[in-house]
Amino acid sequence: MAFCKYCGTPLADGQVCTCPGAVNEANAAAAAYQPAPEAAPTAPAGGYYGAPGTAYVAPKAPGAFGIAL
Repeated sequence: MAFCKYCGTPLADGQVCTCPGAVNEANAAAAAYQPAPEAAPTAPAGGYYGAPGTAYVAPKAPGAFGIAL
């Protein structure tokens, strides 16, 4: 049998105490949790990414018609 370290209430296995001390400790632990930020994909030089989940689109060299203009 476990006891609350703040108020001494007997706790069953897996039970969590709801006294103010235990609640404050749980809230502080939840506030301290910060998940790691996800890195956004970066496009290689000269190309671009379309909508999320689409493939990389490489730049194209100009054709004969584009050069003539």
